[in-house]
Amino acid sequence: MVIQPKRQLSAGKMSVMVYETSDDMGKAAAYDCAKTAIELLHKQDEVNIIFAPAVSQVDFYRHFFDQPGVDWTRMNAFILIEYLGMPEGYHDFRSNFARENIFSKAPFKNTFAPNGCATDFQAECDRYAKLLKEHPIDIACLGIGENGHVAANEPWNADFNDIVDVKYVEIESLPEPRYMTTVTMSFITRIRYKQMVVPGNIKKEAIFKTIYSPISEDCPSTVMRNYDSRLYTDMEGAASLGQ
Repeated sequence: MVIQPKRQLSAGKMSVMVYETSDDMGKAAAYDCAKTAIELLHKQDEVNIIFAPAVSQVDFYRHFFDQPGVDWTRMNAFILIEYLGMPEGYHDFRSNFARENIFSKAPFKNTFAPNGCATDFQAECDRYAKLLKEHPIDIACLGIGENGHVAANEPWNADFNDIVDVKYVEIESLPEPRYMTTVTMSFITRIRYKQMVVPGNIKKEAIFKTIYSPISEDCPSTVMRNYDSRLYTDMEGAASLGQ
């Protein structure tokens, strides 16, 4: 079912769609993403999709896996980030979230995630980058953090010209875990189909900066204006945009 936005605007090459509720936002993003996947499956043997394993995406995930006509058995699923160097069974592994909210919701051909127990961080980044090279990503399902971060590309570690596809970063805000693996901004921007689901009042300033701030690593999400991409939000998320 097609849900019409309450408001639509453009910022460079990025399209911004504002919906009445987060549920409508999730339905619209799910419909559009499934439509893209189906179109790609008509042209190629399989589709590779990478997901943000984050609570901000649950309205999208709740509707995405109910979309009709998607041959999930020809789709490979990846995630953007994972903690590193943590013990087996660590409760907050992003792969745990992915298994519960993404990987278990559809009969994917394959599912892939970084190994959060890895102690050789560079080797794990290299391993995951190799998997991504073997399965070139077609669709990126992204979020935006409160400071404009995308995946774990924060203002202090983002590089729009990173020469690697996966890197590890230190998390400055937490004592444990201290490190995380992330796909880079240069990798994300090369993906053809990019969507960002960004709901709620807590993200309104990030959305405003994404649309209106100078394009800079100081707010990594601003670079999306240089690329064909779609940002979905609700009325609360759009509260700083004015009329």
